[in-house]
Amino acid sequence: SASRYKVIKKLGQGGNGVVELAKDRRVGTLVAIKTLSHSRARNYVPNEVKILDQLGQHANITQYHTAFMQAEKDDGTGKLFSKIVFEYASLGDLHTYINTNYKKAPVPEMFLWHILHEISAGLAHMHSLGIIHGDLKPMNILCLPSPSNSLWPALKIADFGTSVVQPPVDIPRAHMGTMGFIPPESAKFYGPETDIFALGCSIHLVAHKFGPWKEAKSRGVNDRTWLALQQSAIPRNVPHLEVYKTMLVWMGKHDLVVKPLNSWTKGTARRWSKLLNYIMLRALDEQWESRISAEGLMAVVPALQNFALKALQWGHADLLDFF
Repeated sequence: SASRYKVIKKLGQGGNGVVELAKDRRVGTLVAIKTLSHSRARNYVPNEVKILDQLGQHANITQYHTAFMQAEKDDGTGKLFSKIVFEYASLGDLHTYINTNYKKAPVPEMFLWHILHEISAGLAHMHSLGIIHGDLKPMNILCLPSPSNSLWPALKIADFGTSVVQPPVDIPRAHMGTMGFIPPESAKFYGPETDIFALGCSIHLVAHKFGPWKEAKSRGVNDRTWLALQQSAIPRNVPHLEVYKTMLVWMGKHDLVVKPLNSWTKGTARRWSKLLNYIMLRALDEQWESRISAEGLMAVVPALQNFALKALQWGHADLLDFF
């Protein structure tokens, strides 16, 4: 119940609700409590809680403790709001972590491998259960102190408010996520490939400080123009149709312009390897049918991450560019 937790401060606010830092009076630990935006009936179970129950425990998925309903007034009257209790990520989200620690410096190669490994592991677990996250981005990846005293923080996927289980592939849902992290097929298809493309966008953003979608400012289109250009029509049963149309306009005004990780100006220090770039490009494959899967990433990334570490430690970074 609410009496178990003492709210300390507000941590942030998103489309799904407000997140506050609180102390669990029973065990003395800090937790994060998310209050969902819309009031509900007393027996309502949020979609996010259903998803978290199915996901269970995983090292790269934020740990969910419990959920309860609370009235908006102290006397127990008024509208009821759902509250979800999570573990507290003391290092914030990945977006904030990067801006704090690498605002003016390039993100180290091995940290990018670490992100690929940890998030691929979380996605592989989700996708094996038929669960699509739907809004993966650095702001929805939480950073916690490493349990193994690693140089890098532990990374956990969070915010499952837009997640779904085994959605039909031909009913678009990417518009429920965040523009800038959606794949080219978003107008027609939706599936685990959507999350993989978002991971590729996240790596691109963390490394370059900007994403792979570039605005074409001179181009003006509406949803009907875009559909005509694509010789396409709005698929049946699309949820939140107006949001979908907004996505079409956004896609019509943006081009996918991927900047390779291994490109740098002559005379400047080398930044990232061709090997790392190859993995990012596999995630950013414009063809969803050939895009690498989370399972495919987990089949190669751990070994390549170890190889990259050894090559850098031994002073043979050049070995990572024979790809």
